[in-house]
Amino acid sequence: RDASGRIILTGPERQLLGQLASNRENGTIRQPIYPQFPVKHGSKLYTIDFAMPRIKLAIEVDGGVFHSTDEQIQRDKQRDSNLAAIGWTVLRFTDDEVESKTRAVVDRIISVMAEKENLYRKSKESQESEEG
Repeated sequence: RDASGRIILTGPERQLLGQLASNRENGTIRQPIYPQFPVKHGSKLYTIDFAMPRIKLAIEVDGGVFHSTDEQIQRDKQRDSNLAAIGWTVLRFTDDEVESKTRAVVDRIISVMAEKENLYRKSKESQESEEG
């Protein structure tokens, strides 16, 4: 976010958001998608590039500047582990993947979204049958 709180996206992030929005409009993606979504884990606050919070699906678009050194890669792994500990599934894609394989990236997101929706539905059904 900039100093005024406006969301700033990279070119690949804008490209992916456009594709996700198109798939949301046509009904392929049923979950709301929130850019720059804050998630707290303990005292740490993480900002997820794109989130589907109801099903705890995080989508990250990694550019080489912030995600290529050993230290940065280790930090990302720790972050993903912390998010997983509170139920989030993190999908990571490189800028290059988003730019050159956009359809495959979107298909992967849709596939994992469907898996997460099924898990949540089954979990809810199980809870209801235990209560009833």
